[in-house]
Amino acid sequence: MAQMKLTLNGLYQFDNSLFDNLELPSELTKDTCIQVILEKCGEFPLLYPDFDYMKYAIGVFSKKWEWTLNKWAKAINIEYDPLYNFDRHEIYTDTSKTKAESNTNATSLNEVSAFNDIDSATPNMKPTSKATSEAGGTNQGEGTNTHEGRLYGNIGVTTSQQMLQSELNLGYWNIYNEIANLFSTEYCIRIY
Repeated sequence: MAQMKLTLNGLYQFDNSLFDNLELPSELTKDTCIQVILEKCGEFPLLYPDFDYMKYAIGVFSKKWEWTLNKWAKAINIEYDPLYNFDRHEIYTDTSKTKAESNTNATSLNEVSAFNDIDSATPNMKPTSKATSEAGGTNQGEGTNTHEGRLYGNIGVTTSQQMLQSELNLGYWNIYNEIANLFSTEYCIRIY
């Protein structure tokens, strides 16, 4: 007598609410993910061929791999130029304050003597003018300068052709296939 195997497809055909507890990052489509899991794993026998348990386990699978799936989804949605391996954005702000003070005091004394008084023992010298002046002040200044720059391109460690080839290879990586592989590893007996 042939042994019957309970597959993921069999449970899904029995009740298609099997994946109701599957939670994915918002960038992914749940229906596409379910279809890829069924395509990749649907004919394998299950480690736990019980509908209620598998429905519960799919929710646990979502929680267990939530961090990883979010990282994958964010990574494949990063905007970048595949031919640049250097991209830096910098903003510098310089602030300067200055304060200068100066004080000047000056006194000027002008004395004049009569021409005919020069030979006498005590000349008659009387001041005819005297001037005093004072000056002072404070100068203050403040300034802010902001510099912004973006440096990008190929720094020469890897050729543009190598970076392009890596980008093209990345096109073969598929997040839905990766999720199906995780699911298969967790819940399927991978034999036909």
